[in-house]
Amino acid sequence: YINSPFKLTRIRDLPPASNVDTVSISDILGSPMIKEVWIFNFLFDIDFIMANLDRDVRNEVSVKIVHGFHNGDEVLETDARRWPRVRLIPTWVPDWGTHHSKMMVLIYHDECMRIVVHTSNMIEKDWTNLTQGVWMSPFLPLKDATTPIKPRASHASGSSAFATSESPDPPFGTGERFKLDLVRYLHGYDKLVQHLIAIIDDYDFSAIHAAFIGSVPGHTDAIPGDSKTAWGWPGLREVLHHVSCRDEEGEVPQIAMQVSSIATLGGKRDWIDNFLDVLSTKAPLTENELLLLPISKGKSKVRDIKPEPHLIFSTPEEIRTSLDGYASGGSIHAKVSSASQKKQLAYLHPMMRHWDASVLSPKPPAQPPSRQALRGKAAPHIKTYIRFSSARMDRIDWALLTSANLSTQAWGHVAKERHGKGKVWVSSYECGVLVWPALFAESGNKKEDVAMVPVFGKDKAEPGDVGRVENRQERNDGGGGESAKEGLDMRKPKTVVGIRMPYDLPLVPYEEDEQPWAKEMVHVEPDFLGWVWMG
Repeated sequence: YINSPFKLTRIRDLPPASNVDTVSISDILGSPMIKEVWIFNFLFDIDFIMANLDRDVRNEVSVKIVHGFHNGDEVLETDARRWPRVRLIPTWVPDWGTHHSKMMVLIYHDECMRIVVHTSNMIEKDWTNLTQGVWMSPFLPLKDATTPIKPRASHASGSSAFATSESPDPPFGTGERFKLDLVRYLHGYDKLVQHLIAIIDDYDFSAIHAAFIGSVPGHTDAIPGDSKTAWGWPGLREVLHHVSCRDEEGEVPQIAMQVSSIATLGGKRDWIDNFLDVLSTKAPLTENELLLLPISKGKSKVRDIKPEPHLIFSTPEEIRTSLDGYASGGSIHAKVSSASQKKQLAYLHPMMRHWDASVLSPKPPAQPPSRQALRGKAAPHIKTYIRFSSARMDRIDWALLTSANLSTQAWGHVAKERHGKGKVWVSSYECGVLVWPALFAESGNKKEDVAMVPVFGKDKAEPGDVGRVENRQERNDGGGGESAKEGLDMRKPKTVVGIRMPYDLPLVPYEEDEQPWAKEMVHVEPDFLGWVWMG
């Protein structure tokens, strides 16, 4: 039983029983062994950052702040001057884009490194009463000086020890490929972070079992070529094409998109349909898997069943009754007022689901305690995309934690000729981490021996979190050495990986008259602090 690779952040105003296995900003930054930290983010409070470093060494830690205010930010610059070891690194961002990535690179005195990808701005509000997610790499050692370095292909925009094309890129999900894609992402900052790239090159990433999913402003190929990392939805699609999904006969897979912002996607369905197609991508069946599929009337029952989409987003009542009341709504964004936005809401509404269904009256059937995430009153700033194997939502095919909301800026536009043939325009910087069951298969085991399951209120899966698993296997018929299909072999997996859920299951659809929270709308019913929201 393996702990969830994703963690939730500690919520200040919830009891300890609701904060089991959670992490705080001081847990991440508070080690006295940290000597250097690189922080990539959108919003910063430098005094808050420095306060969470160990008090005995905070004046000695080298802090690099990578931000997108390339025209300058007076408050940020004033705050930085109070801390001699803080350096600001502005990067250019195109119009309508943001430097939205949320990542830290921690370098320790014992020569270890840690990569942290998360969903919080570096401000106090984001680390108190908002639901956030964190992925932390293992502590990464320096490379063994005796181990020869294999030359690897590189992104055309940069050069490093990877900058050759003598061998193919490593497989997705390996630490080597994670490192390669991370370095290619960092090359998107031109020469601003060359020092960090040189440091990363010295480290061994083999302990990482995940894929790096990024966005970098500019054009990216809709269909990536060899020796390139694609950004936005083309990059996500490329990785998902290598992820096997556990399709069950007669079951409809489910795609759950949970975000804190829904941008203007257009009055037509073009963008969302393309994005849902991306999220539906999976690895083609192997020859052995095809042989084991049931046959009916001489025809294979193989069907590409389209997953059912769900979009989890807070309603006004959920914001009003959250731990911070209406104040939490300042971090959650959707627009519903213009004609185009109303058309967009019309096609999104059937897939919209509650973040906190306890606000409904009459209340829906209560979720069993075993499927309560204990985060309903902590408004969501986390962003997750998860594919479940069936409508039961008890098995996970893959899970993505990312800074990327539902927007064309984050994921890229639909490929159009105006952006060049086969090109997709991406406007923002984003970072995410994708995991799937096969990455956790132990040596000698098959990918089918691993189950990934949702876990609630804790990080570790337990025997009660997974039922019996249906695995198709070939068995020797004992006669002439030929293998024969014998249906389904019912057995439990050898490895179970938990994915810490930020929301309750099952999901509850919006009522017909419900709308998502929109900052521009007026809400006159007071929250528990007595405040109203004037839009």
